[in-house]
Amino acid sequence: MAVEQIKVHDLVDRAVAHRWSVPEFQRGFVWKPVQVRDLAESLWRNYPIGSLLLWHSRDAQEARVARDGMSPGSWIVDGQQRTTALAILFNRKPYWWQSAEEWNRTVQRYDVRFDVDARDDPYFRVADAVIRRTHGNRYVQMHRLLALNTDVEADRKTMTDLAREIKAEGLCDGMDATDVYSRLDQVRRIREMDVLTVAVDHELEEVVEIFARLNSKGTRIHEADIYLGIVAARTRGWVREEFLPFLGVLESFGFRVDPNLLFRSLTAIGAGRVRFKEIQESFWDSAAIGPAWERCKSAWGRLIRRLASYGVVSDDPLPTRAALVTLAALEDKFPDQTDFDPAMYWFLQASRFGRYSGSATTASEEDLRDIGKSSTQLEALTQLSKQFSPSQPFAVDDFKRDYTDGRFFTFLLYLMVFARRARNWDNVGDALAFDGRELVADYRPQWHHIFPVKYLQGHDEAAINQLANIAVIGPTINIRISAQSPMTYFDKYSISDEKLEQQFIDPAVRSATREDYPKFADCRAALLADAANEYLARLGRALESGTQSVGVSSRFVWDAGDVEIVQRPNVARPRVPVAHDADAGDEVESSEIRELQAEFWRGFIKYVKEHEPSLRLRAPFRHYLDHSIGRSGFHLTLYLRIRKRQIGCALWIDHPDSKRAFAELQKQRAAIDGEADGHLDWEELPNRHACRIAMYRDASFSDRETWPELFEWSLGRLKILSRLFAERVKALDLPAARGRVEAEKE
Repeated sequence: MAVEQIKVHDLVDRAVAHRWSVPEFQRGFVWKPVQVRDLAESLWRNYPIGSLLLWHSRDAQEARVARDGMSPGSWIVDGQQRTTALAILFNRKPYWWQSAEEWNRTVQRYDVRFDVDARDDPYFRVADAVIRRTHGNRYVQMHRLLALNTDVEADRKTMTDLAREIKAEGLCDGMDATDVYSRLDQVRRIREMDVLTVAVDHELEEVVEIFARLNSKGTRIHEADIYLGIVAARTRGWVREEFLPFLGVLESFGFRVDPNLLFRSLTAIGAGRVRFKEIQESFWDSAAIGPAWERCKSAWGRLIRRLASYGVVSDDPLPTRAALVTLAALEDKFPDQTDFDPAMYWFLQASRFGRYSGSATTASEEDLRDIGKSSTQLEALTQLSKQFSPSQPFAVDDFKRDYTDGRFFTFLLYLMVFARRARNWDNVGDALAFDGRELVADYRPQWHHIFPVKYLQGHDEAAINQLANIAVIGPTINIRISAQSPMTYFDKYSISDEKLEQQFIDPAVRSATREDYPKFADCRAALLADAANEYLARLGRALESGTQSVGVSSRFVWDAGDVEIVQRPNVARPRVPVAHDADAGDEVESSEIRELQAEFWRGFIKYVKEHEPSLRLRAPFRHYLDHSIGRSGFHLTLYLRIRKRQIGCALWIDHPDSKRAFAELQKQRAAIDGEADGHLDWEELPNRHACRIAMYRDASFSDRETWPELFEWSLGRLKILSRLFAERVKALDLPAARGRVEAEKE
């Protein structure tokens, strides 16, 4: 073991010149800007900053970046964060920092400056917009001073000129130019300070063990870092050439996955364990790691595609990330299962009930054992779901909590709104998470107050921030509402009734006043609770029935004014939270049936655009297509029952008080039947929450020559039911809308 004292500027020189490097098992730079600032101030005050541990390797080792013709003599085992921070202060890129563009962004973010005019703390500041806009030399960038060697005449002159400029700007009152020079030189002398280095020449695995025992700023090294180091020792180049680049691939798809989590998913897939000490020693060898890594990458690729079909195209809204390890393990063991709904159901329940909030390692180990013992994905998820209470439904109060209180309910709200094909609240009207017809990687939903905060001044803050007052909008939507009433900004930004209904908002809110807010919040919380229960029940339906469909899934991509259904094999299907999805039980949908459904809807949409271009249709989903009728909880629906050779058109009622709504309409049945052009079936559906009033006809879907007639019938029924029910539905006096009706009367 060798001990040496070196100057700070020499330390930076060695990092830049590749005389020092960072071994593969070291993590990247993770310090925050304030930590870099604190390091500068500690050196300025002549405080110790700890020693660096170096490793003099007898053999050539693998760095975190591509190799050049020079082999570094020493490797930083402990001290990479401090060394990189010093390089930032000097504005000199260390060799192991591969991207110059990223380095420039980092230097700008970690722009530490010395306040030459300060009389007391803080003397060192991380530059913000105000500091950057400040003219003159009050806030001096550190690298301007640290680059100067006053043994060189030109550098002495540079500092003398700077001191004079500072005095000419009226700064440093009570000091002359010589005093200012001395103050600047005190900062410059940081470069001359000594840093203690301790060098060892052990074998790599012994160095990894040393690395494991060290503490940095009081934070113990993660266990995964240690075992990643063991893999690096046994499989040269794997971390640099495989592991780290794949993290970049995941990030390009919007998922900033922690290296430790990715490494745990690797061991979960390859060894069925995440408790590293209990994994067989042979697993860490290249012969085992290589195949496991290929399976891990494939599983993550499939998982990201499946999550995208639910609108999850970044890790930002996720309420838990630990559960991704289990989902990746499921993807690995059951790669051909196309129905992802049960897995999504489990993920939501695991998030809701805090499955990984305690010991994530213990929970993961239990879950991996259940997966390992299961022969099908459904069997595995049934076993995993026994951890939760499926009988605990969502309540109204769940959606009256503060939306900033955890991530689960905002995530659930986003999923429900995305499943409704909700469109952004701008003039373009792209669907949430879409740019035209394409999903946007790294999409991050934003949470918007429906009743503006300023408009509700005087109300309790907790009530203003409840989930019931939150809509989901895109990150680029800029709604300037100030203290305006909702009706004002709804009209200003052309937010249609359909867009409101897509967010479970009754369009009657347009006429609501500040005093109506509590009634609005109660109503929407009830709508959201009901929709959340139906959404979760629909995802978990296969777990209850014990059967799971396998085949080709339909994934929808669309833009304003156009709908296209694209068949893509092995992509998890999106689900729509509307109660009539229960009719999917009328047929087991083979891939042929889904293809026929998709073809029929394409033809019908084209027919509508040609014959009724003003009619705005929602995106179809498998066997049905919805159309707004002007009130939340009510819509018109077209059904395809291909095996029954039947097509239907119905008023679907999934209002929170659906049975009462149906009874009120039934009081007018004689008049409605008399106005109808055809027979109406009044179906209360006693075993379901929803009800419907429908018209049916026989249909031979295999005979495409009959489709134009079916298109004409379908469009005609939509018009008839709209004529029969649009005004009647709006006039219904239901508890959920009573507050707004009374407000309108006033």
